[in-house]
Amino acid sequence: MNAPPDPASLAAPAMPLVETRQLGALRIHALQAGGQKLDGGAMFGVVPKPLWERKIPADERNRIGLGMRCLLIEHPDGLVLVDSGAGNKESEKFYSLYGMDAPPPADSPTQLELAIAAAGFSTADVRTVISSHLHFDHAGGNTRRRPDGSIAPSFPNARYVVRQGEWDWAHDTNERTAASYFAHNYDPLET
Repeated sequence: MNAPPDPASLAAPAMPLVETRQLGALRIHALQAGGQKLDGGAMFGVVPKPLWERKIPADERNRIGLGMRCLLIEHPDGLVLVDSGAGNKESEKFYSLYGMDAPPPADSPTQLELAIAAAGFSTADVRTVISSHLHFDHAGGNTRRRPDGSIAPSFPNARYVVRQGEWDWAHDTNERTAASYFAHNYDPLET
């Protein structure tokens, strides 16, 4: 029997903060907004652990590393952000549970904000934010905690867009879904 692979040899290469591609008239920036760890069994479903763990080793809590990538699209009608990562509002305990780096202080930029700056823009330049869905790891950066503790939109000049069905679902959670939806990520944006 072969020895198990060294986990370090299987680790994903470090992701650049920004990767840019041209797609027709659109310039698309893939932004690294951080990472998290979730249960490998939940991510791979019916695929047996001995198969997926060959490529993606789990930690002692059976969690695997996952990147949080957002898209920043230079569109003729203005800058569009698709998803916003986890943001800066949760407790250190929460971030630890999901294997994320502790959030920056409220007066410091998030990793997503650093990536937007590395792409040559500011949060004020974003005109539209599209949330694929409202789970904390996709919509947590829609709002940010200010130094005084209040919550404010992260992209002050943006229109925020999400499907009506997802909005309704996020406001009617159940025991299974409540751990993924946090109203402070989206309710302050409603106008």
